[in-house]
Amino acid sequence: MNEDPTVTRLREIAWRRPLTNAEKIELRAWLGAHPEAQAEWAGELELSRVVAKLPNAPAPSNFTARVLAAVEREVQAQELGNARSRAWWWRVFLPRTAAAAAILVIAFSIYRMNEAKREKDLVSTLSKISREERVPPTQALEDYDYVADLSAGVSAGVGADEELLTLMR
Repeated sequence: MNEDPTVTRLREIAWRRPLTNAEKIELRAWLGAHPEAQAEWAGELELSRVVAKLPNAPAPSNFTARVLAAVEREVQAQELGNARSRAWWWRVFLPRTAAAAAILVIAFSIYRMNEAKREKDLVSTLSKISREERVPPTQALEDYDYVADLSAGVSAGVGADEELLTLMR
């Protein structure tokens, strides 16, 4: 049907009550200008008459309680949906955080095992050295700094005594 305001108003009136003579005249004038809508209007008026003849269905005694319970269920469903939407990050980030923590623990354990192995190797090497019979005399270790200073001076080009260098070779 056309969405002319006049027709819309007359249709809504016809749903609620029979049209008055003035409204019927107004409808006939409109239908005269729009003959293609006449069949649709006839169906609309017949349907309104049939619905008007139907008896009013009595409301059940617990109608209000049922409506309020339905509203309460809908409110609870919305609140549950809101709670689920707030907790989405638990489902997303908690497993990822747990996996990252497990990887860090494993990496740290491997690092500590390698450190312990290096320490064990160092202790083993030091114990072998300490058991070695050919330890340099302490006098050679005491003169080490002096000899190191001499060789540092030669490599730096400091005026070294040529005669001393010849003797050392």
